[in-house]
Amino acid sequence: MRYVLDAASMKNVDSYSINTLGIPSVVLMERAALSVTEAIESKVKGNIHTDIICVCGRGNNGADGLAVARQLYLKGYNVDVYIINSHASTKEFDIQLNIIKNLGIECINSPDFSKYGVIVDALFGNGLSRELAGEARIVVDTINKCSTSVRSQYTQNSDNNGNRLVVAVDIPSGISASTGVVMGSAVNADITVTFGFEKIGHILYPAASYCGKIIRKDIGFAQYPDMTRDIFTYDYSDISDMLPLRKPDGNKGTFGKALVIAGSRLYGGAAVLSSRAAARIGAGLVRTLTHISNRTAVITGNMECIVDTYDTDEECGDFVKNTETLVDKCICWADVVCIGPGLSMEESAVKLVRSVSAKKNIKKLYDADALNIIAQYKIELDGSNDDVDYEAGGNSGNASYKDDMSDKNVVVTPHIGEMSRLTGLDIAVIKNNPIDTARTYSREHNCVCVLKDARTIVSDGERVYINMSGNDGMATGGSGDVLSGIITGLMAQGLTTFEASALGVYIHGCAGDEAALSNGKYSMVAGDIIDNIKNVLIKARGE
Repeated sequence: MRYVLDAASMKNVDSYSINTLGIPSVVLMERAALSVTEAIESKVKGNIHTDIICVCGRGNNGADGLAVARQLYLKGYNVDVYIINSHASTKEFDIQLNIIKNLGIECINSPDFSKYGVIVDALFGNGLSRELAGEARIVVDTINKCSTSVRSQYTQNSDNNGNRLVVAVDIPSGISASTGVVMGSAVNADITVTFGFEKIGHILYPAASYCGKIIRKDIGFAQYPDMTRDIFTYDYSDISDMLPLRKPDGNKGTFGKALVIAGSRLYGGAAVLSSRAAARIGAGLVRTLTHISNRTAVITGNMECIVDTYDTDEECGDFVKNTETLVDKCICWADVVCIGPGLSMEESAVKLVRSVSAKKNIKKLYDADALNIIAQYKIELDGSNDDVDYEAGGNSGNASYKDDMSDKNVVVTPHIGEMSRLTGLDIAVIKNNPIDTARTYSREHNCVCVLKDARTIVSDGERVYINMSGNDGMATGGSGDVLSGIITGLMAQGLTTFEASALGVYIHGCAGDEAALSNGKYSMVAGDIIDNIKNVLIKARGE
């Protein structure tokens, strides 16, 4: 597990290390600069004839850049410095500037960026809070225009081949460290060397596409006692630590019973994908309740699955006969219920969602059409009162709302469009601040929210997991159905809703990465993700 900080938290880490523990700021700065220098040298491969320019602001990020310039100069590289006059300088900046002047390093006024093989971006660090303007904006845009490619071959560990290397100190200038928003314009870096902790701006899009390869270096920062630890991401090692243990004397009931209510007369594949994924992640028993037209497909596609079916009238989409008893029987059988993949918006689907909603004291996951039905008919996530008015940004009338953030039975897995329908927020608003959107919805509706996007966010209202596994080949029909099945299968085995959601999202992405290796991103389909779940678990557990 790796903690991820926003700008304010990182500032507190810096202050605690310097002011409370007494670590001199120039010591931290020297170690930071050494990390950047090392990264540059690893790419230019000792070619001291490479022309390098350090572009610096007058804050501590600029001071880091001046220290980098000095270190490279002393190693024999051709180094220039360009300083923008954006604001008053800090004490640390003045110290570093005096050193490079004493060494005779040239500070130039009108650089031709196209002549440099390496450009070091040290304009602004984590504290940037306003859009770039004036000289800073012109400089950033000029650096980007003169780069031969946004991602040069340096990021592939190859030789120069004429490409320019752009290295950002801590974070590319123009990026909000707290939200990942581009502040008007931002440097397109090939490498970003950051210190101590990753920041939200390194991870969330669109900022993540500006960072290139991120190198995180420990330069001696100390975690202060009250440091925020509620935003984090996972590494591969976390899978084995979090996976539920398999009991040697267990049976199929020991590992949980999962019910998947999915598929309709028009969309049957979702039922196959979700149920297969739940079984493949380790649920002991998986039962699928689906439209009768899908029976053969579900049994053929996942023969280990128990199958129950209902039928509907082709005209009105309602059940052709009393099915409530069957639905109730299936729900009462299960430890966990997943509802929504391929469900449609027909009357029968609405009744199924209402039936699941009315059942208390059972873990449930709402996905896809179930979320659209909830948004349209104002159905509670966990209760029998369907007259609750869910207003965007408020929890008025939500009878299931509780102050105890740890007591949650419900998971919702909306993509951005579904989240917009659930909350009434514009898509642009959600994409600009997905963490607050997911966290707020979770608090107000007493659920775990899995907000799906290129960087999926999982929140229980307090904790926030940011997913960094996966790839664009997973942007294919059925991928979300697989995710809902994985999370459901983990919940069935006893993980809490938050644990199952965060781990499920991570495993889902890792399986997609495995699928990309064997199938390629262009040819990947959702079933390939399921087929690679086993490979992820085998690697994680060292089996």
